[in-house]
Amino acid sequence: QDLSEAEMNALIEEVRSQGDPHRGEFIYRRKELQCDVCHALGGAGGNLGPDMISLGASAPIDYIIESLLSPNNKVKEGYHMTTVYTKDDRVFNGFVAMEDDRQLVIRDASGQETALAQSQIDKKEIASVSMMPPGLTASLRRDEFIHLVRFLSELGKEGSFKVPPRRLVRRWRVLNFTSAIQESVRQGDQRFYALEDDMKEWIPSYSTVRGVLPINTIPSAKRWLYLVAPLRFEIDVTSSGVAAIQFNATLGMRAWVGETEATLENNQLRTALETGRHTITLVVDRNAFPKATLEAELVDIEGSTAAVQLVSGP
Repeated sequence: QDLSEAEMNALIEEVRSQGDPHRGEFIYRRKELQCDVCHALGGAGGNLGPDMISLGASAPIDYIIESLLSPNNKVKEGYHMTTVYTKDDRVFNGFVAMEDDRQLVIRDASGQETALAQSQIDKKEIASVSMMPPGLTASLRRDEFIHLVRFLSELGKEGSFKVPPRRLVRRWRVLNFTSAIQESVRQGDQRFYALEDDMKEWIPSYSTVRGVLPINTIPSAKRWLYLVAPLRFEIDVTSSGVAAIQFNATLGMRAWVGETEATLENNQLRTALETGRHTITLVVDRNAFPKATLEAELVDIEGSTAAVQLVSGP
């Protein structure tokens, strides 16, 4: 909707005086809004729109409000809708993720990238519209909208909503408990969750700005007295050696590196790794885990030759 100057000023004042950024963060994380499907925070999240890591530090509140209500009026450079027509009559819509003299890579609304040789392209049209559809916040109450704007307006500023410079796990995968795995879940062998197969569907889940994952957001299955919540993350090793992940707690947790169970001591997983990509699978008993949130941090081991980085992205 279009706001008059008076309406905009009144809304800005409400954001400043009544907006709660902590409540706004949980609204941002609602699945139905799909904010993290398109936008990353500190590299974790979708790549259809710009990373929101410093939005509040670089954009005034009225800009944020207008971007939510009328996204076509505020399109960041490089994120306009582009249509590419090829010489063999194919049509691609999305935004240009990369372009040079040899090729163009276009990313569509599902995040799928298509690389096209420049010699294949007949013409390219850039529309003055955003890939963000209008009306995404229409389901929110006014107070919820105010909390959301306040959260976005705090991103990047000093305080609770500035991404800390620590190597925290931000992109997780949680298990979708489909009927295909129902029998295996019933049998209760926790090693099942670390095994690689086509039965399991792992879906993305992202840590908060502070770098923690709320335990109650991890899908779980009840098994006797346990509330089993499997999740995983990935690391890339470019130089072999001993690596360690420090957790805020490990009570009620088991861990696997690949398909091999790992020992947890002093809230830490420490293991020798060869070069390549490795999957760390955790199985957390939500009834036994002593914290409301899970934090996992990649830490250095003195004398280790390992060069390790967390895998981020969508």
